[in-house]
Amino acid sequence: MVKEEVVNFKLSKALYDMGQAVVDTGGAESMSAFVGVSVSNQSAIDMNALNSNTPFTVRETRTEYSKGRGADWRMVSVRVHSAVLQVVDILVSEGAAENRSEYFRRAFTEEVRRRRDVPHSYADLEARILSSDAFKRAVISVVKEMFSPILHLFKLQG
Repeated sequence: MVKEEVVNFKLSKALYDMGQAVVDTGGAESMSAFVGVSVSNQSAIDMNALNSNTPFTVRETRTEYSKGRGADWRMVSVRVHSAVLQVVDILVSEGAAENRSEYFRRAFTEEVRRRRDVPHSYADLEARILSSDAFKRAVISVVKEMFSPILHLFKLQG
């Protein structure tokens, strides 16, 4: 028998919608599956950090909950295997988050960020490369090298 527990956590509507977009475009089977992948990926990253005695990469976030009109938060409930929760509890006790809910929120946020940062098509990759500062520096270097003999002639005549 598989022992599972339910974990509840809140997400801003905007962040929830980004996760739902992953589901809608086939990046995950369901929101629960996306949360599972998020926690799995984040716990692997955090366990690696814990084992190598490096600090957890925790970006500062401020969570403010509002009630009533204008409250743009979504509650997410997901069933999680007890073994996964044991790992999460270890990571929480080591400072990866304040509590389970915060860990799940952090894992979800980081997974959305990782997926956003990965190019999704050749055109996206090409645009990122062409607009990068490293590419611009490389082009300038090549142009200088190509035209240095000509530029040298202009310096001699001037």
